[in-house]
Amino acid sequence: MTITMPLALEILSILVFGSIIFVWGIRYNNIKDEFKHFKLPNWLRDLVGIFKFSFAIMLFNENLEVVRLGALGIAVLMIAALLTHVRLKSDAPRMLPSFSLLCACIAIAYMCTQLLSRPNCPMPTLQESLQVLLFLIFALGGAYRFFQPIDVLAKRMLWVNYFKPITVRTIAVIEVLCGTGMLLALLLSNSTIPFLLYSGCLLMLTMLGAAITHVIIGDYKQIIGNMFILLIIYQVTFPVF
Repeated sequence: MTITMPLALEILSILVFGSIIFVWGIRYNNIKDEFKHFKLPNWLRDLVGIFKFSFAIMLFNENLEVVRLGALGIAVLMIAALLTHVRLKSDAPRMLPSFSLLCACIAIAYMCTQLLSRPNCPMPTLQESLQVLLFLIFALGGAYRFFQPIDVLAKRMLWVNYFKPITVRTIAVIEVLCGTGMLLALLLSNSTIPFLLYSGCLLMLTMLGAAITHVIIGDYKQIIGNMFILLIIYQVTFPVF
């Protein structure tokens, strides 16, 4: 499968959206610590968060002009973040995430401008978008769980406390392989290897096992997320809509 500009736009948009959700949602405590370190007020932190989430949601609008506006909005916030880092003389590694997100948003805005001049250019289908989303959830999420120390994972994920470290790492590897399989199925659509079928079925079993585990250990709030992702995997593997 050829990586067309519309598909590249979709992939970048999902990457930017996922990054913002991860940093400002899952790792929100780090954001609070960072704003305290920079001696910035809480109201500014909350305002930046509202703007970031709003602009991120705009990236999935069907109107490319709205997508471009969302990307430019995030780019402006990233420029402000970089200027703050420069003013406080932060080291290069701390500036890299903001710079990377800035570059991605500039690329999104550029592609939107190009695609607006080609109104007949087809956009990615729901199936393609969901495959990219599953790649991000499992390949990147699995890699994160593979390299994080077990004691750190145990503090953030209750289920880790009930399994041996080798089991936790094995699950992470399976997620990485299956997530990558989702992307390979998209990129190598003419391949004789059924990447989508194998990856989808294994991921459905993984999510089903996760839901059963959360029921057994009493971590009920996680079950809804497991079932929602399970439905997405089923839709991608055996398309209904």
